[in-house]
Amino acid sequence: MVFKFCNHILPGYSIKLEALEKDTNLYTTLLFQCKGKFDASETKFGNHINCTDNFTQFIRLAISEKVSLAVTPEYSCPF
Repeated sequence: MVFKFCNHILPGYSIKLEALEKDTNLYTTLLFQCKGKFDASETKFGNHINCTDNFTQFIRLAISEKVSLAVTPEYSCPF
């Protein structure tokens, strides 16, 4: 697995997170912890079963609710 910074993939693109702004405004978060068996091997690091549908629903909910920050463990979120 190779991690790449967003600005390397999308030059000129910047991410502005409301949750990191220095102000007193309230913001909303949505957290998701997928439950299940975990696999770790030479070729895999993540959920034993495919959880793509669960994460798709989570991301759709985050978008529809317009949350400021959606958080989930990177090891379980399918690419």
